[in-house]
Amino acid sequence: MMDAIETTTNVRELLESSPAGTVHSVYERTVNLSFSGRLVALQTDGSPVSPISVILPARPDGMAAFAPGEGAECAAGPGAIRIGGKTIRIAPETRIFDPYLPPHSAPHAAAPEFAAAVRRIILRSGRSGFARLVTKDLASADDPVLRYASAAIDSAVDRFRSGDPAGCAKELRRVIGLGQGLTPSGDDFICGVFAGMTAVYGEHPLLRPLRDEVAGHLGDTPDISAAFLRCALTGLFSKPVRQLFAAEDPEPLLPEFLAVGHSSGIDTLCGVLWLLSLPGRAGSN
Repeated sequence: MMDAIETTTNVRELLESSPAGTVHSVYERTVNLSFSGRLVALQTDGSPVSPISVILPARPDGMAAFAPGEGAECAAGPGAIRIGGKTIRIAPETRIFDPYLPPHSAPHAAAPEFAAAVRRIILRSGRSGFARLVTKDLASADDPVLRYASAAIDSAVDRFRSGDPAGCAKELRRVIGLGQGLTPSGDDFICGVFAGMTAVYGEHPLLRPLRDEVAGHLGDTPDISAAFLRCALTGLFSKPVRQLFAAEDPEPLLPEFLAVGHSSGIDTLCGVLWLLSLPGRAGSN
């Protein structure tokens, strides 16, 4: 038996229904389990905590040997996951993180100083992923993905500025699945947009149309990324995102965002910054 170090209220609620599942995918640092289409990520100690995380006391390179292969059966029950003859327990000592970002919980983030601090984090990050959209450093890079993303995002701004939030959402939807990896940059960007709308405004003219667009196109991206988008649709975000909106000065959080994927943390910040920089509300000048 192994006791988890940390998990989330989201995972704990899923386990309460005692679902049967299978091993979805196995990587060096993560084993993803699928329970009726909902993913749970078993991760090594020190991994960033996402809404679907179960952090285990395992070595950074130890997960590949931890679980049976893809498609193997697993099961869950209140407080436990059983996989490959092993039991992972959500013990009384297991830390429980609440990934829910309450609406309008960070109105202070609407201040120009907050957006400027987020921009500085992105610029200090090394400018990977969508960070070059922030600096408009596209002409020197023959990168069709970034050029396509830039065109879609600029068009989204134009639609919003003209009083068409539904059209804005349709343009933003074009970046779903855009980029490399298990969580493409476009999806992380969209998660950041949702985080900004939720935390700063609670309700926003773009919120409902973008929810509808994203919910209808979750099949356009890998399962793991779709799981994070699905979480964002219901207000669930990673620990660094929760920390960001709890902070008066977000700049010290650069290491936390750099630790999330190859560029996923910074791509999420790019989405936050885009939302905070969106000119006015729909139909305003």
